[in-house]
Amino acid sequence: MSNPYKSILTLALVIWSGLLAFLTLLPLVPSDAGFVRIWDFPRPQLAVLSICTIAVLVLSRVWRKRWGLPLLAILCLAFGYQFKQILPYTPVASLQVAVAEEATGDSCVSVLSANVYQSNRKAAALMDLIAAHDPDILLLMETDPWWREALQPVVARYPHHKAAILSNTYGLMFLTRLEGESAINYLIEDDIPSVQASLQLPSGEAFTFYGLHPEPPLINQSSEERDAELLLVARKLRDAGEPAMVAGDLNDVAWSATTQQFIEISRTLDPRVGRGLYASFHADHALLRWPLDHLFHTDDFLVSHLEILPHVGSDHFPVFGRFCFRGIS
Repeated sequence: MSNPYKSILTLALVIWSGLLAFLTLLPLVPSDAGFVRIWDFPRPQLAVLSICTIAVLVLSRVWRKRWGLPLLAILCLAFGYQFKQILPYTPVASLQVAVAEEATGDSCVSVLSANVYQSNRKAAALMDLIAAHDPDILLLMETDPWWREALQPVVARYPHHKAAILSNTYGLMFLTRLEGESAINYLIEDDIPSVQASLQLPSGEAFTFYGLHPEPPLINQSSEERDAELLLVARKLRDAGEPAMVAGDLNDVAWSATTQQFIEISRTLDPRVGRGLYASFHADHALLRWPLDHLFHTDDFLVSHLEILPHVGSDHFPVFGRFCFRGIS
C-alpha cells in the first residue's frame, strides 16, 4: 500500500523543481515586462536552491523513479546555467581589471556612490562614512529636501556640486573636488535625473563621469525606461571614445543581458570580475542581496581599491572605489 504522504511530498518536489527550472529560463524571454526582468536578479539564490533540491532528489532516491533522471538532469542544467552567470563575480574567475599597486595620488580618483534611501534619517552615519573615506567624487541618490539640509556640512567641503533635489526617490546630488564642468540631465524621463561631468585630475588626465539612477523593473512595470537610459549612455561612451567612469544604483544586476549589453557597447570594464559579487542591495536582508550599485570604467584605469561600505540606514550599502590611470603603476 502506497504512502499518501510520500506521494504528496514527491509531487511537491516535482512542482518545486519545475518552478526552479521555469524561473531560470524566464529571463531568457525577449521581453521588458517587469515580471520577467526581475528574475535576472536572484540568480545566486536560485543557484543555491537548485543545488539543494538536487541534493534532496539524490538523498531521497526520488531520482530512481522513471521520471526522476530527466528531472534531475533539468535541475542540473538549471544550476549550471545560474552558476555560469555568477561565476565571473567570484574570486575563481580571472581579474578583468588589474591592480594599481604603486599608483601616485595625483593620477588617481576615489568615488563613493550611495543610495541614501529617501525615508532614511540616519544622516550622521552617512556623513561619518563620507568623512572617513574622503572621496574625490561623491554621488548620492534619493536625496529629497530633508537630505539636502542634513548634508550641508558635506556640501561645504566640496567646491563643485550639482543637484536635482526631488521627493520622488530619484533626487540626486553630485559633489567633487576635481576641476571641470558638470550638468544634470534628464535623458529619458522628465523626473529621472542623471549627471554628466567632464573632470580633470591634478596630474592633468581628463575623463568623463556619469552618475545614473534609472527606474527599476517591477512586477507591474517594464524595464523599458531603465534599459533605454543605460543603452543611451553606453552609446555616448562608445561615440566619445574617451576615458570615462559610470557609477550609481543602476537597478540592474551585473550579469543581466542589459548590463552586459551596456558593457559591450560602452567598452567599459567591471572591476568586480574576478573579485566578488560586491552585493549592495538589500542591506537589511542578508539572504536577498544582489549587486545593483556599479562602478564601471574604461580600460584607461586600474583598480587601487574596491569596497562595499558598512550599513548607514539605507536599503543599499554604499560603494567605494579608487582608480588610477594606466601607465603609472
